[in-house]
Amino acid sequence: MDAVEKTSSTCDELAELLGEYVDGELPVSMQSGFSQHLQNCPACRRLHSDYKRTIQIAPLLKNRPMPEGAKERLAEGLNRRLGLNLAFFK
Repeated sequence: MDAVEKTSSTCDELAELLGEYVDGELPVSMQSGFSQHLQNCPACRRLHSDYKRTIQIAPLLKNRPMPEGAKERLAEGLNRRLGLNLAFFK
């Protein structure tokens, strides 16, 4: 969150439930508290703005294939780091 710091547990709650808030799926009993918190918290306003902007631009991104060998390197790294045995997908 750059130079603006979180100020309370409400920030954590907002971050956790931001998708529901933006989609209008947050319970009515929580919406006004979140709206009020957004008015008073620069860090959460920034997070909210960035989230909405991401939703707007994500559909514009082009679906590109992964570079040669990337899937294998990813699976190998996860296997090594997490002690898994993931199969490679081609």
